[in-house]
Amino acid sequence: MTKRKDPALKKKVGRPRKWTDAELFDKKVDQYFINCDAKLDKNGNGEVYSVTGLALYLGLDSRHRIPELAEKEEFTASIKKALVRIEKQCAESLVKGKGWGPGWMFVLKNNFGWKDVLDIHHGDAEGGMLEMSSLEVAARIATILELARKKKEELAIETEETKAIPEKIDGVTK
Repeated sequence: MTKRKDPALKKKVGRPRKWTDAELFDKKVDQYFINCDAKLDKNGNGEVYSVTGLALYLGLDSRHRIPELAEKEEFTASIKKALVRIEKQCAESLVKGKGWGPGWMFVLKNNFGWKDVLDIHHGDAEGGMLEMSSLEVAARIATILELARKKKEELAIETEETKAIPEKIDGVTK
């Protein structure tokens, strides 16, 4: 029979936590922003806030450690505030035209969940739904098909798309 070891004597596995003191952590995060701001020149150019820069300043080995730390209750508020501050600088730089716009958009989309949104409304000017009878729908489809056929003839193109243009649709011809 094997002896069971006392759980209190078990060795801890893994690396010890880098940060255990939330107050010291908050001060270090604030110091990161102060250091970045100190590197600004008279034109406002200098070190840009970044998640990666913050991670390095905190002594972490990856920017992916920031969300992991945020899961710990004692660091959540500090990290959320830091991320909002980084996001704010990116958004302001984009709006003010500082730096390369597509680069700022990349950062905002990939690190902060920004999205391009295309808003399409189908309806009349008052926001109501368009109502059409089946004859009106058929007439519009026939008009679109006729325009497509004319364009096809004009360009003398035969592609998979133009082959798919029917000569007749539900009794409506060209």
